[in-house]
This record gives sequence, C-alpha cells and structure tokens, in this order.
Amino acid sequence: MTVGLAHANIVTVKQGSGFILDAKVGTTLTAFIFALSGISKGGFSISSVFAAVAFVGVIIVFSTNNETLNKIAPFLIGFGMLFIGMEVMETAIGGPDSTLSIQLSKVFKYEIMQNPILLVILGILFTGIIQSSTAATGFL
Repeated sequence: MTVGLAHANIVTVKQGSGFILDAKVGTTLTAFIFALSGISKGGFSISSVFAAVAFVGVIIVFSTNNETLNKIAPFLIGFGMLFIGMEVMETAIGGPDSTLSIQLSKVFKYEIMQNPILLVILGILFTGIIQSSTAATGFL
C-alpha cells in the first residue's frame, strides 16, 4: 500500500519509509507484549492491565470535552481491546493444552511441515481470515 501511495505521489518516499518503520516497530512491540502475557500466567494477568487501559479510554470519551484527550481515547480503547480479544480467542481454543491445539500440532508437525508452500498458503489464509498479521503471529 505504501509503495502504491508513493508511486501515485500521494506521499513521499521519506514519508512512506516512516509508515513502514512504524508498522514494523508496532508489530515488534505487540509481539513483545504477547510474550509478556505468556510469562505472566502466575498471579498477575497482563490482560487485566489492558482491560483497565480500555476502560480508561471509555471513561475519557464519556467524561471530558478535551480535544487532545478525545484523540488519545480511541487508541487506548483499541489497544486494550486487541489484547482482550486475543485472550478471548485463547480461551475459546482452550490454550496450549487443549485437544484442538494438540491435534493441530500433530498435523503441522508431520503433514504440513513437509511442504513449505502449503505452510505459506495456510499462513496467508489464516491472516486473511482474521485480518491482522500481528494477531495471527500472537495467536500462533
């Protein structure tokens, strides 16, 4: 998309490189936070932190007319809901010890791993279905 915008002279190449860099940093940061949520399976739940972040965003939307805060609130809500949604998907699937996860790991280990082209197609389909490469990475 960025290359197309630069080719159409809508953005400069310098601006386009900023888009790409931001997307990569965002993906890396999100993967890091996913890793933290995996580490915190003890008494501390990182998803409760993101629920609080989303709640703060909702409170800002309904309680203030400050223009700057009202621009930040949708970011807080969206960021919190991303991680809440990931926890809901993990719960729905049953986590790494569920029957579905064990069966998928057996299929991936023996049949699909022998064909890398099939793995690429499977990754494209999965990412297309959930519409987020970051969520697909965190989920898998």
